Amino acid sequence: MGSHDNEIKPLGQDSISRIVAEQAITDLSSIVKELVDNALDADSTTIKIRLYGHGLDVIEVSDDGVGVPQASRPFLCTRYATSKITCFEDIYTGTGLTMGFRGEALFSMACLSKNLVVATRTEEDELAQKLEFGRDGGVKPASVELLHRKFGTTVAV
Repeated sequence: MGSHDNEIKPLGQDSISRIVAEQAITDLSSIVKELVDNALDADSTTIKIRLYGHGLDVIEVSDDGVGVPQASRPFLCTRYATSKITCFEDIYTGTGLTMGFRGEALFSMACLSKNLVVATRTEEDELAQKLEFGRDGGVKPASVELLHRKFGTTVAV
């Protein structure tokens, strides 16, 4: 191992995020599963799944659930941000027993996709809000806009 090319070096944060994301999102069906789980957790009665280019171009899941509260929207694709638990012990009780709780799925999708778009509206909102997220899980500032839609959420990745 005397060669300079074999030196152990730390990876950059972007590479780390993408490698970890691929452990949470393994294929197209895992994206659909995670988005449907989110819709079910939001008390949806109708869930629509659209695949563009057989899911290779865009996967879109729309629901008629409760929507995402305004204050939570910037954290939708933030790693380990979740509304389900507040500490490790919650995993075994109450809301920790729902389908999703780790706060990794949307972050992972954002890391792996060119563009992740969320449109959501709650009963309190007059209009829905559309947000685009970058690979770092953050909201792209110029992307936020208001639009018309029924209550619920649409995620396109």
